[in-house]
Amino acid sequence: MTRRPPAPPAAASPRLHSRQLILTLILGLAAGILAVDLLTKHLAEQALRSDTSFKSIRVIPGCLDFRWSENRGAVFGMGQGMGALFIAFTLIATVAILWVGLTHGRRSLLLTIGLGLLLGGALGNLYDRIFYLYVRDFIYAYAGTHVWPTFNFADMAICAGAGVVILYSFRQPSES
Repeated sequence: MTRRPPAPPAAASPRLHSRQLILTLILGLAAGILAVDLLTKHLAEQALRSDTSFKSIRVIPGCLDFRWSENRGAVFGMGQGMGALFIAFTLIATVAILWVGLTHGRRSLLLTIGLGLLLGGALGNLYDRIFYLYVRDFIYAYAGTHVWPTFNFADMAICAGAGVVILYSFRQPSES
């Protein structure tokens, strides 16, 4: 009677076996996020911004509008005027994301997807900081008097990517 090796836990996400595959997945997802981000920012700018004024488009009454905003700071508008610092930070984060992907990405498809989302969002906002000197935001979410800071598709990808990486970290046994 031969013994079979134990089956992996059912909740574990699939492993990736090739560094080239991991890099392709991360960069492919990041490129897709970047393309959608730049396209939505361009369309929003065309629809909402004119030489003399800014328009607002109500999408879901009482909940969601499209409004043009130029953010020269970081998250929630903090750090206004520190664009060079944010560019440097994003470049360092890009290298870190790629390093984590190449060194740990084989552990999980979930981790690889999270890193691709983070990278795509970071590159979308980096593009704006380099070529516009501000980040183009246009999604304005609110509920009554409670308002969320205006954001864009790249910001959503960054938040989703961070959530996926956090979810991955809770699913993995700690390494000592």
